[in-house]
Amino acid sequence: MKYKNLIFLLLAITTVSLQAQNLDTVEKSLTTAFKKGDARQLANHFSNTLSIELPNKSGSYSKDQAQMILRDFFKTHKPDGFTVNHKGENRDGSQFLIGIMQHGKDQYRVYAIMKKQKEQLLIHHLNIARHEQ
Repeated sequence: MKYKNLIFLLLAITTVSLQAQNLDTVEKSLTTAFKKGDARQLANHFSNTLSIELPNKSGSYSKDQAQMILRDFFKTHKPDGFTVNHKGENRDGSQFLIGIMQHGKDQYRVYAIMKKQKEQLLIHHLNIARHEQ
C-alpha cells in the first residue's frame, strides 16, 4: 500500500513538472516571436481556430487568417521589446501568459490563453490591447 502511494505521488510530481516545462518552452518561443514581431513563429502555437482581440480588429479566425492579421498588426506596431509579467494555470486546466509588448513609447498588454491538444499547448485566445501606464 505504501508503495502505491509513493508511486502515485511521484507520478503526480512528474506530471506537474512536465506541464511547467511545456509552458516554459512555449513562453520562450512566444517571447522570441513577440520581440521580433514574427507572426509565423507565433502561428506555430495557434490552435486551428482562435479568438483574437486587437485594438482595431477582433473575431474568431483560422490559424492562417490569424497569422495574416498579426503580420499586418506587426507591420504598424513593430515591437521594440517584450517581457512576460505573469503565467500560470486557470481553474479549467488552460494555461495563460500575460506580458507587455513595447512599441516606441506605447505599451501593449498581451494575454494568451492556451489549451493542451495532442500534448501541445496551443493558443485559443489572444488579446493585445494598449496598456495605459
